[in-house]
Amino acid sequence: MKRILLFAVSMSVLSMLILSGSTGDHKVFWCHYPPGQWSGTPATSKVLILSIDTSAEVGHRGHSFSLPGGTCDTITGAFCAEGVTSSADNVAGCPNVQLQQCSTLTSIDGFALTGTFPNCVCPGGPVGLPPNGGTTNGNNAPPLPPDPLLGCNPNG
Repeated sequence: MKRILLFAVSMSVLSMLILSGSTGDHKVFWCHYPPGQWSGTPATSKVLILSIDTSAEVGHRGHSFSLPGGTCDTITGAFCAEGVTSSADNVAGCPNVQLQQCSTLTSIDGFALTGTFPNCVCPGGPVGLPPNGGTTNGNNAPPLPPDPLLGCNPNG
């Protein structure tokens, strides 16, 4: 009986540790256009700023409207009307054609992209450092577009 009780208590403690997870804040402020509120341009549309987890960014881009001049790329965020802004009251920081730069976009795994918009690429780097690996002798790898499923770092 004591073994069963000890097992139950230890499993409870283990479960609590697992559920507590990381202590970091993974939230971002997200510019969202509710159904019927997108007029074709950010300037004349009604936007709400939500707080979402960073892991939900790509999913939210999946139903984003496209900015004028391009089609929303759900992987990089290029030409997506919905995206991250700096604070809960910074509507001016929501994506628009004038603000579109590769440096303001991230891959699915969180790497800041480089390049000339709209041809954004993952940063190159030596093996084990920023994405796209590199060569066995440690030279820089050429920058590549992010992978739709893996992002910039295919090795995880």
